[in-house]
Amino acid sequence: MKKTIIICFAALIVVSCTVKKEDVKVIEINKSTKVLNAQALIHSGRFIKLETTNESLIGEIIEIKLYKKLLYILEQTGSLSRILVFDLSGNFKYELGSYGRGPEEIQNPRSFCFKDSSVFIWDKNIHQLSLNNQYIQKLFECFVGGTTFDIWDNQFIIFHGASKNAFVSLYDFQGNLKNKLKVTDMNYEIGPSEEDAIIKTGESIAFYSPMLDVIYTIKENKLVPLYKFRYNNMQSISHVMPKEEVNPYELLELLNSSSYCRNNKYFENNNLIFFTSDYNQKNISTLLLKDRWESISFASMYNKNLKIDMTPDFMIDDKTFCKVFNIYELSKNKKINLKANHQLHSFVENSNIDDNPILFTYNFKKNK
Repeated sequence: MKKTIIICFAALIVVSCTVKKEDVKVIEINKSTKVLNAQALIHSGRFIKLETTNESLIGEIIEIKLYKKLLYILEQTGSLSRILVFDLSGNFKYELGSYGRGPEEIQNPRSFCFKDSSVFIWDKNIHQLSLNNQYIQKLFECFVGGTTFDIWDNQFIIFHGASKNAFVSLYDFQGNLKNKLKVTDMNYEIGPSEEDAIIKTGESIAFYSPMLDVIYTIKENKLVPLYKFRYNNMQSISHVMPKEEVNPYELLELLNSSSYCRNNKYFENNNLIFFTSDYNQKNISTLLLKDRWESISFASMYNKNLKIDMTPDFMIDDKTFCKVFNIYELSKNKKINLKANHQLHSFVENSNIDDNPILFTYNFKKNK
């Protein structure tokens, strides 16, 4: 009989990460079918039903950020994207900006970030808006490849993904290109991915691409490795990638015929690192405690009462994680025990199957 693994945050002891001479942390990834009990790891969890109106219909969620007690959601419906704003009770507030091709309009935002009382949106330009949804100015045109951007050290940083030509570009607020930082240890180019991420933790910054086995940071105006992944008893995607560029069809055929581990999402704050991977179409999640550099790999983070996977989809600020639940899937999956949570049960019972999703936002318990 299989037993559900119940483990406290303070007792996570599996494999220690070593420190190399160049002070690069090595993160162990292990194959695992274990399930972590979410109740032992989570506190301050809350369900948020996003209001459904004609103006607030959500397609695919690309990005969620929490800023000054409002949720900013970058969603994409078909080929069109926009940013919708909700409060923490799920009430729809407004669509951020005006969308179109005219002056003071935004066309298909790719990413957004905040500084003080402004929000900056990147489409083919970088726009500045106030937090009360007033258009301030178009800063400059920035029609370059990449998937995400942020502000760090009073500069805009655009992350180009696993690209050898310009991994990271830095612009001042007038649009002047100040620097291009390239990765010197890549001998082929993959390009950007939707899961590319810029993670800021205190005074440090990290760049993550799911196609690479290394997470980079900026040090002395160079991109240098911050973390490296070690895959135990399995190959990483970099081991099966060709060492020279091939056409997309050859690459797809190669990947489909190979057994490898591919990283997906990566989150980090002052206390922990959390990331998810796929191996042979099975999920592996890894939680790493930064104070002792101890890590554990597991298949999912599971609420045994609700019978729902709570593994996070987004990190929405420096402490808060978020899981997105589709109402159709909740209502049709007979294995889910909705009655174990009155609020979640009420949300689903009083919703249409095509309503906006339910968010579960939470913090991890601090390691003691």
